[in-house]
Amino acid sequence: MTVHRMRRAMGIAFPVLMSAACERPAAQSPSFTVRDSAGVRVVTNARPLWQDGEGWSIDSVPSVAFGADEGDTVAMLQRVAGAMLRTDGTYAVADGGSSQVKYFDAAGRFLRAVGRSGQGPGEYEYIAWLLACGGDSAFVSDIGNNQVSVLDAGGRLVRRFRLMTSEVAATPFSTACSRTGHFVTSGWGTPPREVAPSRPYRPHVAVDLSGADGRVRQTLSAFPGTEMTPVMGGPDPRSAGGGCVSASGTDRRGWRRMTGVASSRSTPRGRAARRAPCI
Repeated sequence: MTVHRMRRAMGIAFPVLMSAACERPAAQSPSFTVRDSAGVRVVTNARPLWQDGEGWSIDSVPSVAFGADEGDTVAMLQRVAGAMLRTDGTYAVADGGSSQVKYFDAAGRFLRAVGRSGQGPGEYEYIAWLLACGGDSAFVSDIGNNQVSVLDAGGRLVRRFRLMTSEVAATPFSTACSRTGHFVTSGWGTPPREVAPSRPYRPHVAVDLSGADGRVRQTLSAFPGTEMTPVMGGPDPRSAGGGCVSASGTDRRGWRRMTGVASSRSTPRGRAARRAPCI
């Protein structure tokens, strides 16, 4: 993992009084166009608003590199889920591959790691992000356990809480936080009440404001989410052991012997289906 310096060429604009005799510059074409697509407003940007040389750029030389030594397997990173620069110049990096938060000095040298895979305190199943929400404490989201762990400056677990949303699927899709410990989250989206098969729809995505305890204080707004198309499910045969195969459709589940044609037993989808002996 490398961290690059960001540069921006800053220009100073000076107002100039133009006389009426001066020739006006040619009018530029609009930088964006707006069109309607089945009731959805689509905005297409043809070019950025800033001029050449005014945009951000990434330095070709990294400021610091983490886990660059392939011989040091403890320091290597497998899936970076977030990082933060701390006040003492060190870094905390969430490594989803090892289910750990790893600490590095200002030069990128490995210092220590905390955490492991599991479901208990200080353990993670799937680290989704690491955020700095004030001070040197690291807020680590584990969507596998649906918990946010707060680590102090020394990497010790201080508390855990569940970050809620106003949607049915309570786990947030994306999260931002403030220095006061408040969170703004967006959900996965709630589909409309009636969804026609193979017809696209856009779920309503809620944006919520939550307190430091993770509970929703206010729903700020709701926006159209990513367009989705429902697909009717078909049979999905899989081994059920004992020479049987389970084949489930949208409303029925059946069992059939693998070695020949035999009668099958079906149960309503959604109820507990006990493993029936193949006949």
